[in-house]
Amino acid sequence: MSFTEGQGERYQSIIEILSPQEGTPTSTATLEKELGWETDDLQKAVRDLIAFGELELVNTSQHARVRLRQPRPSTSRQATLADSTEYVWNAYITERHGLGGTRARRLYDDREVAEEHLKQIADIDTLTPVPGVTKVWCASIGSKGYTPEYAVLRREPIFQRADDPYPESR
Repeated sequence: MSFTEGQGERYQSIIEILSPQEGTPTSTATLEKELGWETDDLQKAVRDLIAFGELELVNTSQHARVRLRQPRPSTSRQATLADSTEYVWNAYITERHGLGGTRARRLYDDREVAEEHLKQIADIDTLTPVPGVTKVWCASIGSKGYTPEYAVLRREPIFQRADDPYPESR
């Protein structure tokens, strides 16, 4: 998969407007006004960022409201590591321009194992770093007649306690 320089700049511009992570939703109309982009360009970039796990859809009206996705403490014992600051590799398949639905989601301690999982289930050779987004790699999958999807590999924090969800920020 290849990205254009413009895509990376669009992703980074959206992330910068939504930073810092305060959790306040922003409408796509506000983003469109601040950035001065065409509606289609903005919608494609926002949908990609949702697929890559950088944004989350908060609610919808005439214009979608999005915010930077904030990691949440895990409620699953299986997904909890001993060190609350430890990162794992989150590997999953998602619709290319969907709204966040995923399948084949797995957490791995080892990047090579996570990448091998995606290569096996998605029949891909390599993952490409997403420009303008840190710690995310992807590959485009799907063919004519099928819904195009992304195979996504990203670093995710796993928490043991809910009282300090951002241990690195202090």
